[in-house]
Amino acid sequence: MAITNASKNTAVTHIPLPETLLTSHPIRQHFAPTVRQVGINKIEAQLQTLETSADSSSTYSLLGCVVDYAARLAGQAVIGACTVLEQELHIRATGDATRLSVHAQIESSSSRYAIYQCDIFAEETDGRRLIAESQGTLLKRSAVV
Repeated sequence: MAITNASKNTAVTHIPLPETLLTSHPIRQHFAPTVRQVGINKIEAQLQTLETSADSSSTYSLLGCVVDYAARLAGQAVIGACTVLEQELHIRATGDATRLSVHAQIESSSSRYAIYQCDIFAEETDGRRLIAESQGTLLKRSAVV
């Protein structure tokens, strides 16, 4: 999963890799994400599928899981630990791609909320194909006392 800086500030600010999110997120059951770089408010992820026989009825759930993971990674750098409050997921195409590319970025934020935009691409031999897009709201999680 490659995470790059999309802020207007050209200096790249690195934050710790979100290993706790990776180890506790259900994305690990279906994909092998690769993290390359962490930036301010945008992530780019490479996901290799672990099983190739996902049926079409589970496509929406799997893509929702990918969006949840990518949006939370992008939001973590901006508002801290967060959860998806609401999301809209529009599936444009399905297929049997075994490698996905995910781009998520924070469009705006306040101290407790962030609005994200996410695009999911199928990586194919002849290039990338947009298969889904999502937008939604992240809510900062309260600190555990």
